[in-house]
Amino acid sequence: MQIEHPDGTQVLITRRFAASRERLFAAFTDAELMAAWIWGDDPAGIEVTSDARVGGTWSAFIDAPRGDGRRPGDRYGMRGVYAVVDAPARLVYTLHWDAPVGYNEGVGAGEVADEAVIVHFTTEPGGTTVVFHHVGIPDDGRSAAEHGRGVAATLATLARVVG
Repeated sequence: MQIEHPDGTQVLITRRFAASRERLFAAFTDAELMAAWIWGDDPAGIEVTSDARVGGTWSAFIDAPRGDGRRPGDRYGMRGVYAVVDAPARLVYTLHWDAPVGYNEGVGAGEVADEAVIVHFTTEPGGTTVVFHHVGIPDDGRSAAEHGRGVAATLATLARVVG
């Protein structure tokens, strides 16, 4: 896996998987498959929706982790809108955080711009290379690197899910 930070607002990860691009594309667009990896290993109370068409929405919510100062019943989430759905080659979607990711804490709804994710799936001998490009991260000197670590961990979970 290769992780790059072209600047303080982006994460670019290239990873090879031993699965078809059709299987990987489905893992990014099918709610049941997304639930198995998108928040990492064994998230509590995960609920995922996906309407994988241009203009369709997606969401992934989990129970807030214990001990983080949240009240019982609080949920963390991320959601967005599909902008490009070119199965099984390319996927582009927005990402809005309904979870404390640092730069949005204490900020009113609508005050943090949505981010975007561009994913390319390329067939290679014995598998698929996925290029995951996350853009629009606020440039605060640390969030792009933190996102990179988080995405790398969830892609490791994805590798186990797709086989």
